[in-house]
Amino acid sequence: MSVYNKPHLSLADQLALLKQRGLQITDDVAAMEYLHRNGYYRLSAYWYPFREIAANQRSDNFLPDSKFEDVCALYIFDKNLKLLLLDAIECVEIATRAEIALHLGAYDIFAHTNQHLFRSSFTTSNRPGQTNYEKWQKKFNEAVARSQDEFVKHHERKYGDRSSIPIWIAIELWDFGLLSRFYSGMKTPDCISVATRFAIPNWNLMESWLRSLNYVRNVIAHHGRLWNLNLSINPKLPKENEMCDFNVLLPLQNVNTRIYSVCCILSHFSNVIDFKSSWTQDLAALVKSFPNIPYVSIQDMGFPVSWQSHNFWK
Repeated sequence: MSVYNKPHLSLADQLALLKQRGLQITDDVAAMEYLHRNGYYRLSAYWYPFREIAANQRSDNFLPDSKFEDVCALYIFDKNLKLLLLDAIECVEIATRAEIALHLGAYDIFAHTNQHLFRSSFTTSNRPGQTNYEKWQKKFNEAVARSQDEFVKHHERKYGDRSSIPIWIAIELWDFGLLSRFYSGMKTPDCISVATRFAIPNWNLMESWLRSLNYVRNVIAHHGRLWNLNLSINPKLPKENEMCDFNVLLPLQNVNTRIYSVCCILSHFSNVIDFKSSWTQDLAALVKSFPNIPYVSIQDMGFPVSWQSHNFWK
């Protein structure tokens, strides 16, 4: 096993190393400030595409005309992309939680504690250990216990404890992970009802989309690189003519492994949740502003050349 032996480098040494490897830097002071503020290793993910390829792998040396300012432009674009996607994902999360509470609350105001409202595969297990529902309940109870929200404290003062929270209050304590796992445990007719609210004809699609959006949200929340991310949790795509706007994606190779598929999904959600939303136009405007620099393009995100003709962006 190899031993890590790379030395610690000062900011000046980091700058000198980048120059030695061929990265063009015109303003040393500004570059060192950027390295100091963001970190060498973090920025290395954004200059990776500018490195030469030798023997089918990236070398340490940079391709001709690689500029530090282009790395910064790519970093800023990615930051703006993450902010836009986080905004849309927040809308999906809140609207889905509200729809679940509205639907299941009609059965039982404490629906999230009623195991009879979940599919048996969620509440039982053939293996030793906790069921998926018990795991979900444990995480939810932990969220309730550590909450400092005034609405939880008010409920505790008025009713004596925190355990008897109705579902329309409980949803405010769910993170996206709790939401997506809860939806996957609901009975099929209830999943269908919620999916229908969002004009999604197949509840399995909704389940897949929630899992993928949760993954993307976690990448953003941990300030990870998004613009050319290879999705570890791929969203399913509708079958041909199941959702006609998505037909244009079906011929595109591996499109559901790239961020473009998530953008299309969020466009669909945004238009259904709030038809007055400007999110799709804002996303399209951002993509059009992608910096004109060598070695990278919006195709790295899975955007096809003809993306502007797709109905998502009209």
